[in-house]
Amino acid sequence: MSKKPNETYSEELTGIFRKIGKFIRLKDGEPLYEEYSKSASICFVLSGAVQLEKTSRDGHKVSFGQVKAGQVFGHGSVFIDGMRIFDSCAAGETEILEISKEDTINLFTTNKEFALVIVRKLSKSVEINLKRIMSRVEYSPQKRLIKVLSENARKNRAIIRMSQSSIAREAGLSRLKTHRMLKEMANNGILTLAYRQITIIDMKKLAKLEADIG
Repeated sequence: MSKKPNETYSEELTGIFRKIGKFIRLKDGEPLYEEYSKSASICFVLSGAVQLEKTSRDGHKVSFGQVKAGQVFGHGSVFIDGMRIFDSCAAGETEILEISKEDTINLFTTNKEFALVIVRKLSKSVEINLKRIMSRVEYSPQKRLIKVLSENARKNRAIIRMSQSSIAREAGLSRLKTHRMLKEMANNGILTLAYRQITIIDMKKLAKLEADIG
């Protein structure tokens, strides 16, 4: 398994990461940080993925996506002594490189490559997260599920290799409610269900269902 946070970093910066970082291995679903806990580090995902979630007004967990291998998170709050804005847990077997706040700030002020990386990621994170926060939390349960299905179907050419539990978690729904809605969609000819796999067979029907919900 590669110990590089990202293949595009220089050997010098990669060497620094190895020296100052702490490697963390997580099992599927194992929590990493809780929302509102103090941000004391940044994390590079080396393998697997980290699920980011918030609690919606109706008390459900709403997914705001995953931080995947080669990506970093925690940089949005570590510089301001802030709190983490998401709950986070492992999505599958996951390995993380954690760098403490002190080392992050020191590296930011002494290494130009690292500083540019963090500034770029901060800018991108602000834009993406604001859009997600303003839209998803207000979605109805059915629309949240449709959004999860649509996004994953586009990435994987209509075949979603995820368990219903994983889909429920990403949509911020109970597994039972998710299963009922998926079964209804299957009965309406939108998708087919199999073990740890959903195939969208009619994207137009799925898009129309989303449009009808509003």
